Amino acid sequence: VATMQFKMSALGTKAFAAPEIKNRAEVNKVKDGAGTTSASAALTECVADYGMISDAFSVGTTLREILTGVPAEETNVTEYISNKTNPLAQLMTAIFGACASKDDNKRKKQYRYLSAMPKEASSLLRDLTKPKADDRITVRQAQNNDWICKRDDGSNFELPQGDYPSTTGTPINFLKCAGKAK
Repeated sequence: VATMQFKMSALGTKAFAAPEIKNRAEVNKVKDGAGTTSASAALTECVADYGMISDAFSVGTTLREILTGVPAEETNVTEYISNKTNPLAQLMTAIFGACASKDDNKRKKQYRYLSAMPKEASSLLRDLTKPKADDRITVRQAQNNDWICKRDDGSNFELPQGDYPSTTGTPINFLKCAGKAK
């Protein structure tokens, strides 16, 4: 339970948290008299260090997992995919997995190297997930990345600017490229 409390908090899962948030959580860990690390250093205690630039990292990490298939807690995409697609590893999984119950309806997980993505997408991921907050782009800056705002014909989508209110009863402002839900 203590481990689970430390990995999750009101701010989300530690794997998606920006390095500045994780580092603060590590510094805040406390050992009790028995030498056991306390889970009181949940990410919520680092909320003073939390800001929009931290959200940018989380958005980048989420996009990276969606586009590559590599879990957020893995830092090296190439190494992870190489290990998962290694023929010897696949053979071992097949041998030992045959003993376990198998869900035949489960799709095989697919992975994609960053080099196999459009260069605009991989540069967006790289820019959103830079370890140093000062080097990282903001979510607002990410909106201007060609992978986000360029149409196939080279023209730009008109992205909304500024903050939109989000209170009960406020109408939904759809992006023009998304259209309205039917």
